[in-house]
Amino acid sequence: TLNVADTLKGLKIYFDPITNGVQIQGSEFRVIVWNDGGSGPGTILYKDSLRRPTYIQGTNNIIATYTLTSCLNLPAGSYYFGIQQTTNVGLNIGFDKNTNHKDKMYYDSGNGWTPTNFNGSLMINPLMGCYTPVIVGVKEHTLQHNDLLVYPNPAQNSITISSTKNIESGTTSIISMIGETLINIPFQQHQTIDVSALASGAYYVSVTDTNGQAVSRHKIIITK
Repeated sequence: TLNVADTLKGLKIYFDPITNGVQIQGSEFRVIVWNDGGSGPGTILYKDSLRRPTYIQGTNNIIATYTLTSCLNLPAGSYYFGIQQTTNVGLNIGFDKNTNHKDKMYYDSGNGWTPTNFNGSLMINPLMGCYTPVIVGVKEHTLQHNDLLVYPNPAQNSITISSTKNIESGTTSIISMIGETLINIPFQQHQTIDVSALASGAYYVSVTDTNGQAVSRHKIIITK
């Protein structure tokens, strides 16, 4: 429960490597945020891109962070955070028996939300507090805004980039609002990029030259 508005940056999730580690790391999941449905999770507010479990080598006590593709603004209120699996492989999420949140844990195996019967807490913790990255070094007039078209915007499964000028050995990137480069491909004057794996949210489309200097940047919205 949030007493004041905040932003969700990601989730810290501990996947226990005690068994089937290789198989688990080959499985995929999505981070999902639900609103409060009154008696468990309600409507999905956010569904992130596909991820795979990560084990941090050297210790069993470090919890991996799974940063959201796009920061999520959350008004004051109650929310549920969790994951949605894409396979039936048990992902072995860590379980804390010393902190009992039994009344706030639910699972859905296909027949609706069911409260857990186990005392304790899943080792899934929200990471709050986002920032807006400052992208520097943009050559503002190398490509005028009308020289580069990005459409459709909003987009769902793909975007098309069309430029009146060529940038030799350039690169086209899609960058999240927290500064993470998600797609990085060679620049072409006319190209279509598959964005179906990206979660709903805002992103930057950035074109850089051979020296890595940004020559154009557009903001796009992806909706699912």
